[in-house]
Amino acid sequence: MAEGKKEWMNLLPYLKRVPRDQAELNDSVPPGTVIPVYLFSNLKGQSRIQVIDVLPPGEASRRTETWVLRRAPVAITVLGALLFLLVRIRRFWASPAAGQ
Repeated sequence: MAEGKKEWMNLLPYLKRVPRDQAELNDSVPPGTVIPVYLFSNLKGQSRIQVIDVLPPGEASRRTETWVLRRAPVAITVLGALLFLLVRIRRFWASPAAGQ
């Protein structure tokens, strides 16, 4: 039940392995088991409900964004220096004095 309505969801992320039969599934998730989930109410179908993993999607996205923003200035600096170096090498080899 989600928001008082019956909903379908994929239990594999919660179970971590495929049960062999219905009895094993009932032993792993007996009736009345509370499973923390995210409900995306504006979506349709089975993707509406997702089991909460180690990190919530918003937190995982924020951490990825932080990781990228911390490394972006260094990456841009290195690429800029490499581009500058390649342009200088090209100009050196293209100059008339280098051809003699």
